Amino acid sequence: MNNLGAALLQKQKQNANAPSVDLVGIQQKINSERQGFLDAINNLKVENESLKVENESLKAENELLKRENESLKRETTLLKAENESLKRETTLLKAENESFRAENESLKAETNKNKTETPKINFVFI
Repeated sequence: MNNLGAALLQKQKQNANAPSVDLVGIQQKINSERQGFLDAINNLKVENESLKVENESLKAENELLKRENESLKRETTLLKAENESLKRETTLLKAENESFRAENESLKAETNKNKTETPKINFVFI
């Protein structure tokens, strides 16, 4: 035998003496782990879809709240303008009220003056 043949024979003897490997057990373990990974992936896909739906719902709700907020801002602006208008009107009415008071006091004074200046006339009927 040549050296190559002797080496092959030696290798065969070593393989024959090597402990046997449970390939079926390894295959089952790998398949079990693989199935676990596939299940986890499927669960994550389902959760991902659920989160997408929730995200879209939150986006829609956010848009509604933005519109409501803008509407409230406009309403607030209108109420502020109305408030300013009412303040101006109140100021004008107070001034007018003071003017009427002054006129009223003047008329009272004039009335009192006329009462004292008016002679009393006694009518005698025959």
